[in-house]
Amino acid sequence: MQFLWKNIAHLIGKGLSMWTIMEVISYMSISLMPMALPIAVLLSSVLVFGGAAERFEMASLKSAGVSFGRMSMSVMIFCFGVSLFSFFCSNNIIPVTNLKFHTRMYDIKKAKPTLSLEEGLFNDDFQNFVIYVGEKDVDNERIRDVIIYDQSRQSSGLYNALMAEDGRMYITPDERYFVMELYDGERYEELKPDYKRGSKYGFTRAEFKKWTKIFDLKEFDMGSTDEDLFAHHRYMLTTKQILDDTDTLVAKIAEIDEDIRPNLGERSPVTDLKQQDKKLEKIQNVKAKLTSDKEIAMAEIKPTSKTKSIYYEQDPDSVKTGKRFLNSFDDEDHVAIHKKAMASCENYHNRLRVNAAKRYRNRENIAKNGFEIHSKFAWAAMCMIFLLIGGPMGAIVRKGGYGVSLLVAIIFFVLFIISSIFFRKLCHELVMHPVAAAWMAPVILFALGIFLTIKASNDSNVLTRPRWLERLWRKMRSR
Repeated sequence: MQFLWKNIAHLIGKGLSMWTIMEVISYMSISLMPMALPIAVLLSSVLVFGGAAERFEMASLKSAGVSFGRMSMSVMIFCFGVSLFSFFCSNNIIPVTNLKFHTRMYDIKKAKPTLSLEEGLFNDDFQNFVIYVGEKDVDNERIRDVIIYDQSRQSSGLYNALMAEDGRMYITPDERYFVMELYDGERYEELKPDYKRGSKYGFTRAEFKKWTKIFDLKEFDMGSTDEDLFAHHRYMLTTKQILDDTDTLVAKIAEIDEDIRPNLGERSPVTDLKQQDKKLEKIQNVKAKLTSDKEIAMAEIKPTSKTKSIYYEQDPDSVKTGKRFLNSFDDEDHVAIHKKAMASCENYHNRLRVNAAKRYRNRENIAKNGFEIHSKFAWAAMCMIFLLIGGPMGAIVRKGGYGVSLLVAIIFFVLFIISSIFFRKLCHELVMHPVAAAWMAPVILFALGIFLTIKASNDSNVLTRPRWLERLWRKMRSR
């Protein structure tokens, strides 16, 4: 039902066979199996234990010395097998069915609706053609007042149309072509301008007794998309394949870090300035050893090949006087130096911003992969956890009918679904670790199941207040 509600608009009017529709629904149904098995265990356990408690069978067994845990032992073994089957489906079967489902739905969404020429309506099903049929006979073959607009040269702004009073349309026996035979009509066509004759536009008008147009129906066929187009998504991968994809993402983050690190270190403009200042300090310490020859001093402090294109040549006299880096240049050079520094900073900023965005996307994909892996185990474990909830709840409510059992099952299952979606959102936004997000909801319900199991084993009412709370309440009332 969920599949039909979401995709009914893509299925109607495309001439899909019943086999194709059932094939897609079957793929979707298999993908829902890990969700269906836990609620099936929850509902059936409430029905079984609730019916046994309603008929006083559990009271008879307890009076004979059989504990609640021993009663549910065989069911636990069965549910353990269901959990293994659920994980096998999630890890091995569902990735294949998800791949086939999304590929098939992609083909269906791309397919055009079946050809339908209605009276008094313009039809644009054929590429580059718009067809208008004024009237159709009962046999859907004879047609009248036909207009066909050819839009193949629409980008050039050229008009091309055909009008006919009468005609017939039919599909060839092999169902590959759609044929329109038109009678007693006219054709209008604009020609390309003749620049040799002063950019004049030509226009032709031709009358015909019979004109035949053949349309290829191949464009209405549903294609077959290559499955490799969707094969790399996490929902189409097994646990091992997701782990391999995670390792690839970790390697990409390491490459990004290696690319970012030079921008934060030796190649940043701030560090370059500091290095220049250090060089000047060293020159200041050894200035006594420098000769008064200007050319020798220039050679001592001449910029390296790496910095020559960035920094201007410094005045050796300013070095001797101990000026800092920027002050060692002439005033007219300050503007150019500032522009180069700003351009360099902008370049580093853009590179850091792009790399940071890539790194964040890769971290998101790693978190989603981790959540997907642990969700396979968590959904399998829920078959056992829901038994710890459904069995005690059936023994407590002592109702075996579908009404109460279905109500209890829906309440706990909706609680699990809402909490799972909540923690999944936190994981995808990198707020919570994938392992904690995937197992948080099962852990909460497991604690609730242990509490209910203890209550059912002791034949105590869930709504009854504990003794210590009852004593505290009495003391507060006495005061």
